Amino acid sequence: MTGFGKSVLKTSTLHIVAEVRCLNSRSLDMNLRLSRTLYDLEPEIRARLASSLVRGKVDAGISLQFLNPEAEGVLNHDLLRRYVQMFREMCTEEHLSEQDILGAALQVPGLWKDPEIYLGEEEKSSVFQALEEALQDVHRFREKEGQKMAQVLLDLIEEIEQGRKAVLQLAGDRRSEIHQRLLEALASGDLKKAVDENRLEQEIIFYLEKLDIHEELVRLEAHIQHFLHTLHHETMCGRKLNFIAQEIGREINTAGAKAAHAGIQKHVTGMKDALEKIKELLLNVL
Repeated sequence: MTGFGKSVLKTSTLHIVAEVRCLNSRSLDMNLRLSRTLYDLEPEIRARLASSLVRGKVDAGISLQFLNPEAEGVLNHDLLRRYVQMFREMCTEEHLSEQDILGAALQVPGLWKDPEIYLGEEEKSSVFQALEEALQDVHRFREKEGQKMAQVLLDLIEEIEQGRKAVLQLAGDRRSEIHQRLLEALASGDLKKAVDENRLEQEIIFYLEKLDIHEELVRLEAHIQHFLHTLHHETMCGRKLNFIAQEIGREINTAGAKAAHAGIQKHVTGMKDALEKIKELLLNVL
C-alpha cells in the first residue's frame, strides 16, 4: 500500500528530518538514504522499517544538521589553491575564459573535511524517535487508503452475492424446464414404448444431476461469507483474501461451465468481472 510520512525533530544539538515513502510491491524493496554519521545505525534502521512496513517499495531518508558550529565541515584551503592554479593553467593553454574558476574548483570532491562526530545515546534515541514519527504518518496514510479500499471490496463482493442469488433463482426454474422438455421430447417421439421407464427415469435424473449447480452456489455463498469475515475481523489479510478469491472464482467458473443457460451466463460474466476487480485491489492489500 502507498504511504508517506515525514518528521522534523529539533534537539539541543541536532536538527533531524526523517522521511518515508512507500509504494505498492509484492515484497519489501528498501532504498535507504542516511547522513554519514548514521551509517553505524543502518542495520537497526532497516530492521525497524522492515518490522513496521512488512512489504512495499520503501524509500526512506534521515538527514542530520548539527547545531554545534564545531561540527561543521572544514574547507581544505591548500587543496583548493592547487585546483584553482591547475584550472588557470588549463585555461591559459586552451585559451579559455577564467571566469568563475573558483566556483568550478569548489565543486571538486574532497575539498570539505567532515569532522569525526559520534552520536551519544540521547542523540541516537532522537533519531529513532523521528523515524517512528515518520512511520506513524505512513500508517495513518495507509489506514485512510485501506478504509476506502475496504469499502470498494465490500461493494464488489456484494455484487457477486447478488449475482449468486440471481443464478440460484434461474437454476431452480431451469431444472424444471429441462426435465419437462426431456419428457415432452420423448413423448413426441413415441420412444417410451421402446425403453424401460425405470431406466429412463434414472438416466434423466443422472443427466439433471450433471447440470445441477446448487452445490457450487452453496460453496460460493460460504466463500463469500468467509471473505467478509476475514475482511472485517483479521489484520494483514491480503494474501488470505487472495486465496479466498481464487476459491470464489473456481465456483463461479464451474457454475458457468455447467449451466448452459443464457440468463445464467449473463450473471456469471458479471460476477467474473467483479472478481477480477477484487483481485486487482488485493495486490495492494497487506
